[in-house]
Amino acid sequence: MAKVIFALDRINEKDSRATRATYCNAVKIYALMVKKQLRMNVLKGKALPAKELSTLIHDTLNKTSLGAVLLRTHEITHGRKLDSDSHRVLIYCNEYISMCLAYYLFRFLDLASWNCEDEDHANIRKKLLNRIHNELDYQKQFGDTSETSINKNSETLIYKWNILKKYVGSPLYLEIRHKKEGTVLFQLISGLAAALAMFFATAVAFIWQDTYGSLSRPLFLALVIGYVFKDRMKEVIRNFLSTKLKRTLSDRQQFVYQNFSTLIGRCRENLYFIKDSQVPKSIIKLRNKTHLVDIENSFRSETIMYYRKKILIKTRAIGQAWDGLIDITRLNISDFLNNMDDPKHTMYVCGKDSYQKRSIDKVYHMNMIRCHRIGNKKICKRFRIVFNRDGIKRIDHIIPNEKSDT
Repeated sequence: MAKVIFALDRINEKDSRATRATYCNAVKIYALMVKKQLRMNVLKGKALPAKELSTLIHDTLNKTSLGAVLLRTHEITHGRKLDSDSHRVLIYCNEYISMCLAYYLFRFLDLASWNCEDEDHANIRKKLLNRIHNELDYQKQFGDTSETSINKNSETLIYKWNILKKYVGSPLYLEIRHKKEGTVLFQLISGLAAALAMFFATAVAFIWQDTYGSLSRPLFLALVIGYVFKDRMKEVIRNFLSTKLKRTLSDRQQFVYQNFSTLIGRCRENLYFIKDSQVPKSIIKLRNKTHLVDIENSFRSETIMYYRKKILIKTRAIGQAWDGLIDITRLNISDFLNNMDDPKHTMYVCGKDSYQKRSIDKVYHMNMIRCHRIGNKKICKRFRIVFNRDGIKRIDHIIPNEKSDT
């Protein structure tokens, strides 16, 4: 709350776009902090006995909920009028906090096993319900939240909540804008390949014309052969140069923005297949092949995909917040599932006097080695993705064993 007041004072000292953005972010972060505190209280309450849970609920009603309504008071603006954008942020954050408060108070009702004969528990339950009703009454200025309205417009309400959650949580997210790298360079490569091929075809035409004349059958054949070789030469040269440049250029380039306007970093991604001989020895050692895989490799080698991501962040632009940055990489294996065999395999188990017929999951293994480097520090981990046609069964973290390969 102190940051909100400080940002408000900055607006009054110097009303500018930067100070208004600082104030809006401070209000949003305060709303997120209130939500986090409510959530932590509920998580803490799951492990508490009845008496301690009652104390926690009292504290939530008296302290946390008080912080939740601070933004609603007129004193927060010190009687000064905000501009339309800042006022809109204040309204949306108040609605967000109210919805969070009502939701987590409902969670407290779910947590407790109330005994109606216990007067203390009955009073706390009554206070919770009264506070929830107060929040629902407050939310009526933003829309109808009655039971009838929820039954009719539940889909719209959930959509509104998701939009509100993204809006308030925007200071915690960075905007990503995609751009393909090397578009102009690849066009120049195509032009260079076409020029070299055309040079060859023209040279052939001139040489044969000097030898056999301008109108002759040998010249006609030379022009046809020269055109064929020109077309193939253009493709070969273009593919050769593109392959060489692909190792230095990225397949996809992403620019990272904060507050939709400030460029704070860049991310470059590459994905291509490599040979066994191109894999570093440290990765092969971490791969730690088992005897079963070695047998498989005797008649079929593994296909190796190499994915590289390089992220550059301007730490000065975001200050100490860079320690909390989280990069999420999603691996989509849906294309691998299309041509897989049946997910079940019949197996017979023999007992002393009988046998059993069992249906066992037929799975495939995908080994993933993830290496990330920050400065001079490099950390590599190996994971085994076990999956079949139905999807992923589990992901195992494989810890390398120096003594054995099994």
